[in-house]
Amino acid sequence: MAIADYSYIFIDLKNRKIEAGLSCSCKKSGGYYIAKCPELDIVDQGRTQREAIYHLSKNVAETLITAIELGKLEGMLKELGFRKGQVIPDRTVFKQTVESVVGDFPLSVEAPLPFGNLPVAINSVF
Repeated sequence: MAIADYSYIFIDLKNRKIEAGLSCSCKKSGGYYIAKCPELDIVDQGRTQREAIYHLSKNVAETLITAIELGKLEGMLKELGFRKGQVIPDRTVFKQTVESVVGDFPLSVEAPLPFGNLPVAINSVF
């Protein structure tokens, strides 16, 4: 089931934060729950469904922050089917249209960006 018409990742360099609206599927396997974010192909686990989703959310945030720090965010997201939305100075939105079954429920991710210099490449054209 599609959660929304599109998934998004919002990078706000001015206020130094990331927000994302993605999807999540979660299954029990043995004594653990396995949570997956299909849009980014990231998987994590936990003893409970809630713990697995929490770990997945943290993993998604860390992956995005690392990609920003390495200057690889745009390439990674483009490869995964995201496209760049409207660019506002110091703010960038990436969207991915949802056309099929994506996940069981929404995955909301919010994280502060680290301080220090970050590549300005996320404001370039795709």
